[in-house]
Amino acid sequence: FTTVLAACGGGNNSSKVPSIPSSSVPTPSPSTPTPSVSTPAPSVSTPTPSVSTPTPSVSTPTPSVSTPAVSTPDVDPDPTPDPIVPDAPVEGNLFVATGWEEGEELTADVNEGANIVYWADTNWVSSLVTANTSVENGIFSIDSTLASGACWHGLQAFINVPNNAAGDEYDVSLTINSSVAGKITFNGQVVDLVEGRNDLSAHVKLASANRWDGVAYVTAPISIQFGVEGAAADANAVVQNGEYSFSNIVILKAENTDNPGETPVDPNPEPEIPGELAFDLIRTAFGEEANTINNSEFKGQAIAYWNDQNWVSSNVVVNASVSNGVATYEVSATPWADHQLPWYGFQLFAVPTGYVAGNTYKVSFDLNSSVTGKINASGQVLEVATGDNHFEIVVTPEANKAPFSVIMGVDGDNENNTIMLNATYKISNLVFEHYVDTPENPEPENPNPETPAGNS
Repeated sequence: FTTVLAACGGGNNSSKVPSIPSSSVPTPSPSTPTPSVSTPAPSVSTPTPSVSTPTPSVSTPTPSVSTPAVSTPDVDPDPTPDPIVPDAPVEGNLFVATGWEEGEELTADVNEGANIVYWADTNWVSSLVTANTSVENGIFSIDSTLASGACWHGLQAFINVPNNAAGDEYDVSLTINSSVAGKITFNGQVVDLVEGRNDLSAHVKLASANRWDGVAYVTAPISIQFGVEGAAADANAVVQNGEYSFSNIVILKAENTDNPGETPVDPNPEPEIPGELAFDLIRTAFGEEANTINNSEFKGQAIAYWNDQNWVSSNVVVNASVSNGVATYEVSATPWADHQLPWYGFQLFAVPTGYVAGNTYKVSFDLNSSVTGKINASGQVLEVATGDNHFEIVVTPEANKAPFSVIMGVDGDNENNTIMLNATYKISNLVFEHYVDTPENPEPENPNPETPAGNS
């Protein structure tokens, strides 16, 4: 599942940022070329939590997982209980880890669960966290110290299994014994951790994700961030000074909720009936592509924007607002010394209610721009004039891709007005419609003959 991550700081001008919960850098929508784009991997569009050589991606981090049902931790009346003793083995348990390994969520996919993976921020984002790990009698312990700064995903842990695949579903549970109380993020859900024993469980669905550099991986069945996004005012929102032990880790394969039992999948489904999907633009907020797909606060009502915040090679500042169905973005950018501005330094994503990956949609929108240049809209190059522009495109998004994906720039043509990172934009009249290719409903004429219409 993918978590939505928000940037916690400007970083250290490194092009590498910790990836965030399966957030992976926002990559332009499938029809969009996968540039090593988008958010720094915190899964969330900000860096996706985790990375030895931190990699951006926050996309962060909205979990690309089913809305995991998280059990309420059991509060032990004794705040300092006896050490946790692992329960008896559970039949069918796929958990196989024997140790710890430093890395990111991608690492957990590559090692197929052989080790529990942890990531501790060492000034990649905005904090300095030190961590020591150990394993004894089936209990996995991690002791951490927050030396400076504070970022909710500054300490993370990922637990995977062998032979996983996007779409697989699992019932997971584990016991966390903690020396401190506070809030953590468990598979995208906020959990109030108590001092002592905490028993957690969830149902999760794995998803495909891409790190900021385009490397693909499958999200982990268990993803933990020792903090909570967007709760900086809460003293318990960053829980990274403590001793934590994991035990009774159980990961069981579950029935696929998309295709329960033996219900066959229709190989020739009825085509979608043309018609408009619900989308009412009332807000815009920082996020990445995954946020628009998996977060109810975005779907059908908001445009997510992602701006490089010293994760790639620039500092892009955005002043965003929505009024009367018009989203306005005032964008200014400064490149690093001896660097060019990245063409994907500012991106927009939106998804209507009722969106289904693999279906074909006609997307239309108005764009008012203060400058002339080129943009990448779902993989198609569009010429933008100063003032009002109207565009219509046909897209067939793959899984975890948004049907509206606009990058204010074009790859590989930096000298011809293709990096539009110092301008004011207004987006309005964003409409999504089911599309069926018939003589009465022809595909819109491609505004740029060099690029095929539809998917790139």
